[in-house]
Amino acid sequence: MNLLNLNTYDVAMILSNIFTVFVAHKFFSIFVYEKKNEMLTKFVYILYGIVIIISSIFIDIPLINLMVTLGSVSFITFSYRIEYNKALLLISLYCVIMFIGELISVAITGRLFIGPLIRAEYENIFGLFFCKILTFIVVLLLQNIKFFRSSQSPPITYALLTIIMPVSSIVFGSMIMSISGVTKAMVLLSMSVLILINILTFTLYDKISVYYGRQIETVSLKQENLFYHNQLNSMNESVQEMSAFRHDIQNHFNMIEGYLKSNRLNEAIAYIEELKGADSMLESNLVNTGNFIVDSILNYKLSTIQEVETELEVFVPSSIEIDTVHFVSILTNLLDNAIEALRSMKEKDNRILRIRIVYSKGRLIMTFQNSYDGDIVYEDGEICSSKHDSDRHGYGLTNVKRAIEPYDGLLKINHNGEIFSIQALLYVG
Repeated sequence: MNLLNLNTYDVAMILSNIFTVFVAHKFFSIFVYEKKNEMLTKFVYILYGIVIIISSIFIDIPLINLMVTLGSVSFITFSYRIEYNKALLLISLYCVIMFIGELISVAITGRLFIGPLIRAEYENIFGLFFCKILTFIVVLLLQNIKFFRSSQSPPITYALLTIIMPVSSIVFGSMIMSISGVTKAMVLLSMSVLILINILTFTLYDKISVYYGRQIETVSLKQENLFYHNQLNSMNESVQEMSAFRHDIQNHFNMIEGYLKSNRLNEAIAYIEELKGADSMLESNLVNTGNFIVDSILNYKLSTIQEVETELEVFVPSSIEIDTVHFVSILTNLLDNAIEALRSMKEKDNRILRIRIVYSKGRLIMTFQNSYDGDIVYEDGEICSSKHDSDRHGYGLTNVKRAIEPYDGLLKINHNGEIFSIQALLYVG
């Protein structure tokens, strides 16, 4: 077949398979979130489209087309970070949806059986697009089901759109087919426009959703930053009071010495007791690096826990080139996760917390290690809970990952059944 001599049905086949690529991307985006590489994923989908177009035009034998689809869809999964068993399940589900859509389309639009090893002579353009739209409807329904099961119900407008748009396309296509004297070219043009409207509508809606989602996150982070800033100011006042106390300590010693030299023992003891009460503030001031954020957060958070063996190694300059919102988000989330895990432990004698925050040559390394009870549970490669500590370690990790991204940061997690360790590396200049 000459590529420069394609008939109307061949053109329809190309356009419908381009829509298939869009549907495939929509399908895998529902169940898989993490790509190995953005450019690799785009290349794989383009290659998938080329392969299925060549197969459908030049071969068009159902069994071979099915094998080509299986192979090319399997190749798509390699561009995502996904477990093999889940990849196999998704490949099977996608192929089943495609196969059932084609069977229904062929049955409804004029042919009940196609030989698996015989070149198809079925050239109903509406039926060709109809099966792709049926597949698209199923994928959109799966997306809505996923939303509802995760307790993140989609907006009612989106839920209605997923039904109205593709169904309306089928209705309009049927109406066009019923017009007397309609040609294949007219059907092709009409269905192509309807498919294009579907692609643009859902792509635009997804882009807008992502944009507004990021806007909401930004507003949330700003509010969180304002809250912590007020909290840090309050804690800083306590730090300043303790600094003033240290400044006057020599005067206090001179006063005690004067009482003792004058044999005024009772006054000396009373004065020491008074100082002990004032000195109790110093017990919570475990960190004093001169960095306002680090000192305030660590001193405040560590003062809220008891009966924990704490090891601290904190060496940071008074000023670090990192956005306050990001710095506060990373420190508070990592520290809160560790503290919550410690509080949930049944054995209070074995509670350990190690904190290491070091800045050197443009690198900020933060390591938090804590003992914990229970098993760490993963879902889709992400920590979601532990056996006795549901949603503890998993809480806030998404915010931490987002906060370290602008600094080409890395997040490393290890656990051995006794100690949970998480390390964040940021290049902050």
